[in-house]
Amino acid sequence: MASRRMERVSRTLQAVLSQVIQNHLSDPRVRGLISVTRVSLACDLRSARVYLSVLGVDEKQQQLSLRGIRHARGHIQHLLGRQVSLKTCPQLHFYLDDSLKKGFEMVQLIDRVAAEFSDPEVDKRAGEAAAPMEHEDERQQ
Repeated sequence: MASRRMERVSRTLQAVLSQVIQNHLSDPRVRGLISVTRVSLACDLRSARVYLSVLGVDEKQQQLSLRGIRHARGHIQHLLGRQVSLKTCPQLHFYLDDSLKKGFEMVQLIDRVAAEFSDPEVDKRAGEAAAPMEHEDERQQ
C-alpha cells in the first residue's frame, strides 16, 4: 500500500513541479526547455530528489539553469506546499538528468548506422561478400 501511495505522490509532485518551474520562475538564468523527468521520494516523504532535463541549451547553460532552480528552491517548495495537500512538504533536491540527452544521442547513432547500411555501395559490397559463401554451401550439399 505504501508504495502505491508513494508512486501517486511522486507523480503528483512531478506534475505540480513541472507546472511551477514553467510558469512561476522568472530567474533569467533558467533557460531552455525544462522538464521534470522523475521525482524520487524518501520513505518518510520528507525529502525528494527532483531530476530535471534541460534541452535546447549547451552544458554551461544547463548548469546555470540548475543553479537558478536550486536558488529558487524555497519559493518552489512554498508554491508546491500550497498546491499539494501533504502533512509536510518534502524538502526538494534538484539534479540534472541527462537520460533524455543520452537517448537522443543513441537514436542519432542508430540512424547513422542504419544510413551506412542502406548506402547502395555498402549493399553492393555486402552482396559480393555473401556470393562466395553461397557457392560454398552449394558445394557442400
